[in-house]
Amino acid sequence: MAMLLLTGGKLGDLLGRRRAFALGMAVYGLGSALTAVSWSVLTLGLG
Repeated sequence: MAMLLLTGGKLGDLLGRRRAFALGMAVYGLGSALTAVSWSVLTLGLG
């Protein structure tokens, strides 16, 4: 978590807070959508 916090802070400095937030939301949304359409835990790559 701390590693991502530092990376996110640097990304916010480079892109701006709004763009970094929008990028984070897009990545989160894509991950959530892929999780929603998976058939099982094995298709998520967790098995």
